[in-house]
Amino acid sequence: NTLGPVERAAYIEFVKSMESFVPSSYPDPGKGGKQAIGYGHTRSFMPGPEGDFLRQNIFGNFDFLKDTITEDEAEAILIEDLDHSFDKLSLMMSKRGDKKKFDNLDDRSKLFLLDYAFNLGVGDEDLQTGERTGLTAFPKMIDAVLSGDWETVNSVNPDISGPKRKEY
Repeated sequence: NTLGPVERAAYIEFVKSMESFVPSSYPDPGKGGKQAIGYGHTRSFMPGPEGDFLRQNIFGNFDFLKDTITEDEAEAILIEDLDHSFDKLSLMMSKRGDKKKFDNLDDRSKLFLLDYAFNLGVGDEDLQTGERTGLTAFPKMIDAVLSGDWETVNSVNPDISGPKRKEY
């Protein structure tokens, strides 16, 4: 299951309304001070294989720490990030045994979870310590979204209930 064109367009517009376009590298306070560019893109700054792949194969000789990008380039990167986050979110739902529930969610609910995946990363659970990162650190919220219980979603994580978040 992939994002349809209507869902994708809605999410792109949502991100643009929440994230300012920045043509050069900056420390993103919403992502723990990680370097970002465009509309909150951080993946190219990652050390290791994924960051290397993006830098070498997608963006060529582009130096994210020195060069600038246009709004069109930032939107293209945002679409790549959106597809990546959606794929990771779908995989997480499969691992949880909730893929069918996720696929049947309304657009608002999918985009809500996608926003978390985009901003926090999907994350993972350390099987030895039980420590969770990213979206996986909010299992009660995920369960509430999957069941359509928005009252619980807001009570589990009250900082997400602001008016901007409810717009989509």
